[in-house]
Amino acid sequence: MSEICQSSPEYLAQKQKHLFLGVLYAALSFFIFAGLGVFAKKLSGSMDVVAMVFWRNLISLICISAFLFCRKDFKVLKTSRPFAHLGRGLVGTAGIVATYGAFSYLSISQAVVIFFSASLLAPVLGVIFLKEQVGKYRWAAIIIGFVGVVIAAQPDETMQVIGIIVALAAAFLQGLVNLFLRWLGSTEDAKTTTFYFFLIATIATGFFLPFVDFVPDPDALWMVLALGVGALFAQLSLSHAYRFAEVSIVSLLNYTALIWAAMFDLALWGIIPPVHVFIGGFIIVGSNLFILYRENRRSKTFSGKAS
Repeated sequence: MSEICQSSPEYLAQKQKHLFLGVLYAALSFFIFAGLGVFAKKLSGSMDVVAMVFWRNLISLICISAFLFCRKDFKVLKTSRPFAHLGRGLVGTAGIVATYGAFSYLSISQAVVIFFSASLLAPVLGVIFLKEQVGKYRWAAIIIGFVGVVIAAQPDETMQVIGIIVALAAAFLQGLVNLFLRWLGSTEDAKTTTFYFFLIATIATGFFLPFVDFVPDPDALWMVLALGVGALFAQLSLSHAYRFAEVSIVSLLNYTALIWAAMFDLALWGIIPPVHVFIGGFIIVGSNLFILYRENRRSKTFSGKAS
């Protein structure tokens, strides 16, 4: 009976609609994330990176708090895992600081390519911290992917060594964040995790404000607001994308960020990334896609055995 229902025109139409919405939300999310890199790069000339991250998270915190207050959705603030949220918040805050720092040294597309290595780190960190099993094919893909990172991250007149180091640190921290999110996702609502991240990140960066120039220039105030509001919308769009589409489809659209980044570089700064950035980027993306394929195949195998 379920097979008949799932093959009905109504069911297929609904499934196609959900897929379309998932793709749309995912594409919007990664477009906004790339756009946030533009604001971070432009603001880096007049504002300290820590101050940028503080205002970004404070504005997002105010927005999500107002949203929860209007909906009287206070139950999402309850959590039995405060220390897990604290760890995710501190690691995530350091990751955003490193991300925005990388944008101040590198072009948007150069930084984005190196950030892709976070997906390669996820299986490695899973082995270390979650005792997960990684097969020889995925290990081979991870190694090839890091070869792509080495190719993409070659220092030249457009890529400073410090920028590459900071971008690699951002990728490593993002890999740890992904681990925290998988750990928290088993028990916590997405809004709970998002709220506590913005709260912890605001408090953590607030400690450093006495030591930096944190007051934005009046001319740059709109970019600071866009950074905070955009970060919230990007996160919400990504949450909706995972709601309507499978993780594999959303992960594929992550790589559209490189297209947006290259377009922003060309349109705003007249920068065409070096060829080795694209070569390394294609190798990294290809390795990630193979890892994704193997993970999907593995999950289907296990689900087939379970049934």
